[in-house]
Amino acid sequence: MENIPDIAFIIGGLVIIVVVIGFVSIKEEKIKAQAKGVLEGQDRINAEAAAEIARLRARLEVVERLVTDDDRKLAREIAQLRGEQASAS
Repeated sequence: MENIPDIAFIIGGLVIIVVVIGFVSIKEEKIKAQAKGVLEGQDRINAEAAAEIARLRARLEVVERLVTDDDRKLAREIAQLRGEQASAS
């Protein structure tokens, strides 16, 4: 009978340890879920930035061609681009 308080104290301590471990595990899972959401958001932003860079490179190529070509070819391409814009509208 003298050991009952000691056993109760040990069991109480074990219960507290289990509760703390459970709390830490739940908190860790929440943090991992938040981090995953942040990474997915960053992936979306990176994809959008890559698409914008590709569009800008394509436009830059057109500008480079226009700047380096002779006048007749330049006039022809401008007319062609105007025709593409009119048909796209």
